[in-house]
Amino acid sequence: MSLWIVNNALSKVVVNGNAIATYYIREQNDPRGRNVTSGDALYVYFADSKISHIEVDGGTQGQYTPEKLVQRETADEHR
Repeated sequence: MSLWIVNNALSKVVVNGNAIATYYIREQNDPRGRNVTSGDALYVYFADSKISHIEVDGGTQGQYTPEKLVQRETADEHR
């Protein structure tokens, strides 16, 4: 993993080799779901201290899970 810092702020993260990222999607602070993405390389770009976009190269796979299923999985884990 490599990090790029510009003007004392994180600007980019690059993960090479079997890169996997799990991130939670929000719309105006309301949870919308979870996305798990993997590939040979993962590029995460930041703007204003937030993720602006993510790029995945090579052997890309992804899975989106709607929020209602994320909540159900979380409830099952705590039983």
